[in-house]
Amino acid sequence: MRTMDDEDIERLHQTYRVDNLYRYWSATLSELELKWGLPNQVVVWYHSEKLIEKLRIVGEDPQSEISYLFNKFLIRCRKDAMDNASVKLNYDRPMAIAQEVFALVLVRLANAVEKGHEHEAIPNDEICVAIWRMLHNSAFFNWLLEYFRRKKKDCLGNPIHITPSDPMKKALPGTQLPSEQDEARKLYGEVMKITQPLDSLFSRDNRKQWQDLWHKITDDECLRNKLSVCTPRSKVFGNINGKMICNVLGMFRNNCCANVAVKKMSEAFNCGNVTSYIRNFADDGSDSVVDKNERRKIETFIKR
Repeated sequence: MRTMDDEDIERLHQTYRVDNLYRYWSATLSELELKWGLPNQVVVWYHSEKLIEKLRIVGEDPQSEISYLFNKFLIRCRKDAMDNASVKLNYDRPMAIAQEVFALVLVRLANAVEKGHEHEAIPNDEICVAIWRMLHNSAFFNWLLEYFRRKKKDCLGNPIHITPSDPMKKALPGTQLPSEQDEARKLYGEVMKITQPLDSLFSRDNRKQWQDLWHKITDDECLRNKLSVCTPRSKVFGNINGKMICNVLGMFRNNCCANVAVKKMSEAFNCGNVTSYIRNFADDGSDSVVDKNERRKIETFIKR
């Protein structure tokens, strides 16, 4: 897992605290951090955001992904524990972290219920049931849920009111670390500068689609990492993966502007002949740096 620095934590805290459910859970998560050495409340909420976002975009039957996502998350927690094994604990910290995060996911999804509709089917009922069935035999998991249910008043004795909201309805604001956002914006600006000569070949709609596409690519951690690998070396592409830009351009051309000649696109870069990189984006050979899964993801970005 990518480590958060103090600035990431502070900026995400300001993003999350507008949600009164986050503020409600703050005391509990902070207590677990102090007494058990579990992660900071911002880190826990961040991972719940990432998991909910994965469930949101998975499409059909998101509840079928719960066991897979839990096991994958637990493995990552165990790997982190092995990398930081200097402190010996008398409990299974990775399992506690995973259960803490998934308890939060369950509560956040259940918060879609409007007052007066508690006994009706809720939008995320099947996902919540899948999480509960997987973890309901855990004393710690049940303690977390019971603590949530019994806490009715704040520290001043005032009744707690939590605004119902469904996090599955739209993209969540805090699924990317601020430091990653800064990196993404920087890369996006560099790509736009490199590809500016293409503007004269695009229609106004194509230009907007091209910009939107690169926002999505630079927001994706795996694609962003690949984009930072310098190949081929040239003054035009600088420290950016120029071959990847050309591969993406080829995919974009096929879907959005097939009337523009590949030769004209290549000439626009003014860095030698890159037609093979544009034309052969799917050949899995020396002309392409984008693998099959990455192509599928980029194609989805283009068509979305």
